[in-house]
Amino acid sequence: MEKPWRNEPEKVESPEDGSDSEVFPLYPNDFVVMEYTVAEDLCGKIIGKHGKAVKDINEKTGAFVCIEAEKVGPKCVLSIAGLYCQVQDAEKALMTKHKNALKRHVSQWPANNEVQNSILPSDDYVSVIVTAVINAGNLFVQVFNSDVDSNLIQLQKDLDIAYNQPPQRLMYHESRKPTIGEICISFIDNMWCRVRVVEHSSESQVVVVFVDYGGSVVIDWHLLYKIRDPFLELPAQAIQCYITDSYPLPNQADYSYSANLTLNQMIEGKVLHAYVHGSCNDIPCVELFYTNEETNEDVSVNGNLVNWGLVSAYAPIIIDDSQMIEVNAVVPQEVSPAPVTVEQ
Repeated sequence: MEKPWRNEPEKVESPEDGSDSEVFPLYPNDFVVMEYTVAEDLCGKIIGKHGKAVKDINEKTGAFVCIEAEKVGPKCVLSIAGLYCQVQDAEKALMTKHKNALKRHVSQWPANNEVQNSILPSDDYVSVIVTAVINAGNLFVQVFNSDVDSNLIQLQKDLDIAYNQPPQRLMYHESRKPTIGEICISFIDNMWCRVRVVEHSSESQVVVVFVDYGGSVVIDWHLLYKIRDPFLELPAQAIQCYITDSYPLPNQADYSYSANLTLNQMIEGKVLHAYVHGSCNDIPCVELFYTNEETNEDVSVNGNLVNWGLVSAYAPIIIDDSQMIEVNAVVPQEVSPAPVTVEQ
């Protein structure tokens, strides 16, 4: 018979490293992952010979007990996943058997939730592929080389191992939703991805940007999982760039559909050459080229967009609400690029 207290939500205090408590309600059928610190020399006893002890607890309670790879100082992290009522039963069994050796712990996953950005060299041409287009003046690229490919393949393999089993996923809770700027893990388009939260679009949904591919998507925040420390070591493989001398046409607030579509068609499936002419708000401003297969000449993507009348090469400056003046956009340039062809 189900215990009466399990029919009501319970206020649960989850201290983080001994700091102020966080209080939130949990219902018996809430799926949760509770974490505890435990002395390293007790891990073997908790697991038991050939895993028998932990297997018995899992079978009796329906929860999933796991010793995590990460540590908190000299202590190990033990997680218990399952329905809240199952987790409580497993916690009670472990505390009884091992004399209150478990200490409740909510990890900072991780304390420094940030990845380094990849950087395009500023004094040379670099081969890139475009992974996402925001508009005709703003896009994401990846450096095109074997290192990037192998890094992304290995990252995907590691994410599959770490997150494919539900009990291994560190979930957010109503009281601790992912914050703006936080990097998380999510399963999107049949693959695990690193994403950054950029906006709370509603009570239940967030806008995230793909750390390694660029572009954004709106998803339910319940589909986000806390990222583990090892997955912050690889720099972001997607690099946001502005296209040099590419601005909306006069009297247009934004780039036209034709400009955006033409840019996508022009760069689709091509390895491009990028040259950095400076930066704006720490985002590199680049000129992009591709090689015409028939003439073997370098063609300027930026120049084509301007020559075809789809964008302006001049940055509009707003004087007041009713007047707009165009001035030549001067961009720092250390080395003159090689002569290129603008297609007619």
